[in-house]
Amino acid sequence: MKLTKVYQGKDYNALMILTDGDSVVIDITGYTLTFVGRRHSATTNSITRLLVLSDPTNGVATLNLSVTDTDVDLGEYSFQIVGTDDAGEAHVFDTGHFTLQESYA
Repeated sequence: MKLTKVYQGKDYNALMILTDGDSVVIDITGYTLTFVGRRHSATTNSITRLLVLSDPTNGVATLNLSVTDTDVDLGEYSFQIVGTDDAGEAHVFDTGHFTLQESYA
């Protein structure tokens, strides 16, 4: 998942389709998905948010970051999408980077 134009103190919403390395859709039924964002220089997570499973059989989930979630320090962040299955086992489904930018409006 590529995050773009994430602004400090603003809502951010993104629809994602989770796929494996062969671009085959992952059935995420029964998983709890969590977005975990951490500023590059930090040792603890800055943003943690559960994703909404919009169409789990087809790997579709929605990330909804609130004003409160994005009201953190400006800068470069890395993120993971972590899925926890019914047995409590965690799986990393996606990783990436984004810049949290200043909002002028």
